[in-house]
Amino acid sequence: MTTELKTPLLDGDQEAGSAFNLPSKTIEDLFEVDSIEESKVALQKLGGVKAIMQKLHVSEEQGIIPDDPNTGLNARTSVYGTNIQKEKPVKGFFALCMEQFEDKILRILVVAAIVSLIVNTLEDPNMGWIEGTAIVFAICLVVFVSAGNDYIKEKQFRALNAKRDQREITCLRNGHSVSVSIFDLVVGDIAYLNTGEKLPVDAMVIQSSSLVADESSLTGETDPVKKACPTYKEPAGRQPSPFLISGSEITEGTGVMLICAVGPRSQLGKTKSKLEEEAEATPLQEKLEVIADDIGKLGVICALIVFVGLLIKFIIHNHSNWHWNEFASALIQYFILAVTIIVVAVPEGLPLAVTISLAYSVGQMKDENNLVRHLSACETMGGGNNIC
Repeated sequence: MTTELKTPLLDGDQEAGSAFNLPSKTIEDLFEVDSIEESKVALQKLGGVKAIMQKLHVSEEQGIIPDDPNTGLNARTSVYGTNIQKEKPVKGFFALCMEQFEDKILRILVVAAIVSLIVNTLEDPNMGWIEGTAIVFAICLVVFVSAGNDYIKEKQFRALNAKRDQREITCLRNGHSVSVSIFDLVVGDIAYLNTGEKLPVDAMVIQSSSLVADESSLTGETDPVKKACPTYKEPAGRQPSPFLISGSEITEGTGVMLICAVGPRSQLGKTKSKLEEEAEATPLQEKLEVIADDIGKLGVICALIVFVGLLIKFIIHNHSNWHWNEFASALIQYFILAVTIIVVAVPEGLPLAVTISLAYSVGQMKDENNLVRHLSACETMGGGNNIC
């Protein structure tokens, strides 16, 4: 059951009815990877890890009391949120179909289909609809194949990710060690760390034994970082870092940690939120956009040249015997011919060929146990020439 997240508290503020006097924003800022040294100083001003535990109403011997009406699970999730990352809702099939029309070639094809249906039907009411209908069919096939693949794979990916991320961690609650799903962790939980553990939350070290964390996925630094609870008996620059950042991995040692930020308020959650932004166009999509622009421009130029050339020819041949009715009829015929040139210039089979080839690639990769969410990912990976 997902708990609704409330707006983070600002420094110096305290939510009405809350027993906690440690604003969410204050504790979140301590885990900014670009300012760990400043965070050490800020933590010392707050009184250290033990003072944070007191502000969060956590006992090192008892942990949290889940059923306490003032400081239990419900009170903590209402103030500090849950460890469930907010995900964008799955787009419906119709929305994905509409998204396909962001492709410029498809938009050109739609215009070409409409013009072809109108012009050819006027010329030949019995058979003129065939070409325009064929273009419409090609458009529908491209849209439905792409949207259907994206919809099915998105649902499969979400189910697989939920199963992959699900694991349990040992916590201290009400004086007992209990196994808790990582999605049920709350701020104030005391959890036990072992070698190989990947951190699902931001936390501080309470106790440690040769504890070392690999933070390279977050900071880019390849050297492991020793973690310990500072005693403040040494100079500020030599104090160990107690900050365990979500997404990092314990490579050595064991320890006990105090959970301080969860879900979208943790560093891992904030990174995931940024990664959910709309993806940029792939190299193939960019090339197809250029082709569509060039074809459109070339088609219009050729059509104008033919239209103007035929118009000049008509004027030269008929200037001595001018009839407005003949001129109007010729003008319409020349216009239809010009439009036909534009329609013929559009490669209606190109998007379909690209979509079918990418769909085939998805199927081949699935047979090799590689599940691809979007068709365009096959093209992107296929263009890679160096894996490091």
